[in-house]
Amino acid sequence: MIIIQGVLCGIGIKRGRLYGDSPHDLVTIKFLLVHIVWICSQGAMLIRQAVTGLMQDPEWLVDNAPSVRLARRKARDYYRREHEKYMNDCEKRGVNERYELRSKIRDLENENTSLRNSLVALARGNEK
Repeated sequence: MIIIQGVLCGIGIKRGRLYGDSPHDLVTIKFLLVHIVWICSQGAMLIRQAVTGLMQDPEWLVDNAPSVRLARRKARDYYRREHEKYMNDCEKRGVNERYELRSKIRDLENENTSLRNSLVALARGNEK
């Protein structure tokens, strides 16, 4: 696929890859008023598939507009922060409840021990 544009540009030749490290070659030639881009056939096929997909689903551009993506990201971050805050509150409440239960258990164990001691003392008093 060859794309020719009439654009005010400098002079230069650049060889690159379509989509980063993919095996699809891309050559850009700039010569003052003409900008030529040559894309290998496999890369051109990928571009055609993307354009065909966009033509079949025009809502894709609306859904992936920068403002929509930003709003989604803000909402997702807000809900994530709220969830983390809720979980931290639950954890703090759980720690406090465990501390209170442990103190109650200690108090009951101390009371149980004192009652046993008094029963033992009463049993010894009855034996004499």
